Amino acid sequence: MVLSPDVTGLAAGDMSTKAAPVGASRLILVTDDGYGKARGALAAVRALALGGYRPVVALSAPFSLAGSSRYVAGVVRIPASSSDRYDEALRRESSRGEFATVLSTSDRALEALRAPGREFIDKRRLAKAALKAGIGSPPSSVFDDGRALLRDAQLLDYPLVVKPVAGHPTRRAEGPRDVQKWADRDGPLLVQPWLQDEQRGIAGVIWNGELIASVHQRHLRLWPPDCGMTCAAETIARDFEMEKHLVRLLGSYNGIFQADFAGPYLLDLNARVYASLSLAVAAGVNLAALHCDLVTERDVEPQEARRGVRFRWLDADLRRLVVAWRRKEMTAPRALWEMLPRPGTVFATESLRDPGPSFARARHVFSDGRWRRSSGRARGAI
Repeated sequence: MVLSPDVTGLAAGDMSTKAAPVGASRLILVTDDGYGKARGALAAVRALALGGYRPVVALSAPFSLAGSSRYVAGVVRIPASSSDRYDEALRRESSRGEFATVLSTSDRALEALRAPGREFIDKRRLAKAALKAGIGSPPSSVFDDGRALLRDAQLLDYPLVVKPVAGHPTRRAEGPRDVQKWADRDGPLLVQPWLQDEQRGIAGVIWNGELIASVHQRHLRLWPPDCGMTCAAETIARDFEMEKHLVRLLGSYNGIFQADFAGPYLLDLNARVYASLSLAVAAGVNLAALHCDLVTERDVEPQEARRGVRFRWLDADLRRLVVAWRRKEMTAPRALWEMLPRPGTVFATESLRDPGPSFARARHVFSDGRWRRSSGRARGAI
């Protein structure tokens, strides 16, 4: 492991830090995804530093948003998440006595660590557990693989959503032609009706059956459109009734969680760090630090997020607004208005106090040739 100077010292003048528990390790291992683009990992690093902890990032890619942060105390190199050696390497690093705990930022890491909450990854099991807890799930059909789905494509009601039983991506299908994209997909697939209800999320920290902190947000826009991740969100009032159901659903699980809903239906439940974690921190609820405080047996008080705080995954949100204008979902003036910066908005990557990840991403885009290739296509089209 390569350590950098103490992040508490680096943060002086930039972030208001608090002392970590006396006698407890301040080192926290944060897993990154296999491509180094995990926004949740970056948000966790920043949140941990704000809480007085020293985040160490487990990397398997040369490029990493989280690993480029000035608040990283160190990095650990491990094999790629697609490698057979990933599980053993991650478990070995996480078991080192120097770490107080591990914060997973992907389902792959949860499975590798055999961590509590991994049972929620399987959407079939999740739907059954949710029903017992009083939460509805969208009507679903399960197909053994993409070939089985393709055989019945003409019999399905469209539009619909196709997603793996465990994992990503989720895609909308307007007709049988769109289902063809899944033809070579191995493993079971879930088919659900396309829901137009408002999408929202509930995140928090639960400990010994008690909800310690909660953050409720509505998803203003998604990227990719229709079935993507939130690229613009805003904190809203608490839904106390749904919180009670979630506590029952989570059962004996302790830690950070985040649940996605479309209207009354539960779409997904992540028992880990999630992509828009920075919104919770900006709204006054540092879920990552709270989790670590509880692990290290520090006293904490129940917390809830302020309403009206906004989040943007900036580059994705700008693309989504362009798509909204092209689809005539928004007028041009409205789309331009939404593009304008709003005071108090927190961003997924961009930060004047921590510019390293933005520069790292820019270097990655240019070195990967994406800008050059897209520019070439644009010139050819003129």
